[in-house]
This record gives sequence, structure tokens and C-alpha cells, in this order.
Amino acid sequence: MTIAASTQLICFLVLSSVVVLGALGVVLLSNIVYSAFLLGGVFLAVAGLYLLLNASFVAAAQVLVYVGAVNVLILFAIMLVNKKEDLAPIPGIALRRLLSGGVCVGLFALLTRVVLTTPWVEGPEPIGEDATVRIGEHLFTDYLLPRTGFGSSADGHDRSDCSGAS
Repeated sequence: MTIAASTQLICFLVLSSVVVLGALGVVLLSNIVYSAFLLGGVFLAVAGLYLLLNASFVAAAQVLVYVGAVNVLILFAIMLVNKKEDLAPIPGIALRRLLSGGVCVGLFALLTRVVLTTPWVEGPEPIGEDATVRIGEHLFTDYLLPRTGFGSSADGHDRSDCSGAS
């Protein structure tokens, strides 16, 4: 194993453990503000995993959209409406915890079986540093919707009047 491969493996293990432990913290912590901060950490670790896959555009979009917008919105919403309430005890909580734990163990066993019995094949060759350029080319050629069909154009004039009169 080369030093680059071992470094990539170590980075993957660290980032994936941050994702798993952070996700557990989001679900298990009772303080919702801490859960929101941990969710931001999970989003950042997922962006790091995208960087390991040479998907820099997707990693940047992950950071901008989820960490920069969604998580901040969640934090503001939590801090604006953070009211303290006395919670009533839930009847039958022990049975509910036992059943949900059994469902979680069953799902984990099912996922483990799928991972171990699936014949994994190697994916396509990564496109490397040209990924962002190729995404931009596709967005502005193959997937570009004509703006004139929506009644406006890039010069700011309204083209919804089809009579041709100016």
C-alpha cells in the first residue's frame, strides 16, 4: 500500500467515523442546539467525503447549501422558538424503546447482509479536476432552458407580449 492510498484510507475512516458519531449525537442528544451544531459537523464531514471522491463541485455545493443555509436556518429557528416546557411522562416507554431497538437491530442486520452478499464492482474512472468544467458545460448546453419561453430575457425587457409591438 502506498503512502497516498494509506492517507486516503485514514482520511476516509476519520471522516466516516465523524459522520456516524455525529449522526448518533444528532439523534441521541437531548439539547436541540447541540444537535443542530452536530448536524453542521456531519454536513462538513460529508463534504470531506465528496472531496475524497474528487467531486469538488458537489462538496462546495454541500457546504454552501447545507452548512451555510439549511443549518443556519435550523439554528435560527431553534433559538427563536426555544421555549422550555415540562414534558409529561410517556406511558409504556420501556416497551417502546425495546421495540424500536429491535427494529434498529433488524435493519442493521439486513444492511450488513446486503453489504456482505453484494458482488461489488469498481466504478467508472474519475474525471478529476475537469469535473466542475464539465458540469458547467452541461448546465449551459444540454440542460439550459430557453428563457424566452418564460416571458423574460437576460436584458430585462418583458417579452410576454407576443404582438411584436415595442
